[in-house]
Amino acid sequence: MAYVTKTQESRAMWAMGITEIVVIFMAIIRDILRTAYLSPYFKAGELATKTQLDVLILFLVMFVIGILVWVLMIKRYFLHLQQKLRSDNVSPSINKKERGAFHLPEVEKTAKNF
Repeated sequence: MAYVTKTQESRAMWAMGITEIVVIFMAIIRDILRTAYLSPYFKAGELATKTQLDVLILFLVMFVIGILVWVLMIKRYFLHLQQKLRSDNVSPSINKKERGAFHLPEVEKTAKNF
């Protein structure tokens, strides 16, 4: 199993942060260039808009269904995890009981070796 050092982790975080900044600036510059390039032909502010309630309602219904499916998956995962912990006879840790942590002897043995 590969372990990541703190310097590798910090380098990866910096790289992700710089990548996010570059992507955001690329999107902004693209919008500015598109507006400048198309300005002789039309302006987006002059276009007529019409609210499409049927599409909005469809989106909201699908969004609510998606949230409900997500909640169901989370509940099933934690219910399955709770049942697995009970079946493995994992006892709650005495000093971490307030936080809901569980005592896993095989994990502690492995952690002590490192």
